[in-house]
Amino acid sequence: MTMASVFAICNAFFPDRIVRNWPFKGMKYLDFDQYHCNLFPKLLGSYEHELSETINEILTKEFRTVINIGCAEGYYSVGFARRFKSAMIHAYDIDPDAQKLCLDMAKINSVEGRVIIYDLWDQSNQGNARQ
Repeated sequence: MTMASVFAICNAFFPDRIVRNWPFKGMKYLDFDQYHCNLFPKLLGSYEHELSETINEILTKEFRTVINIGCAEGYYSVGFARRFKSAMIHAYDIDPDAQKLCLDMAKINSVEGRVIIYDLWDQSNQGNARQ
């Protein structure tokens, strides 16, 4: 299957680019041509379904801080920011493109003030923040 056909299918089923089901139902997604890794399961809400029990447990708590190392485009960072309304999300990724996508995703979901994006995790937790 070509990327063009994946985009066509996603546009047909998800023209509004909104995640349909748990755990991040209602989250707005980036334009499909910006990021395309595992689009269909992410938009369905079934991405990494094997983690569902763990994520269910996490979502029963109220966290003030969430750390996501290897945040990619921000699926988990932005998803958790939407679910934990007062939490600060510290999202790390060494790829500048991923950092930009994560920031874009935070913006379209109106959580950019609580998702802080860093380039590199280190023991002192002093990565360079991207805002």
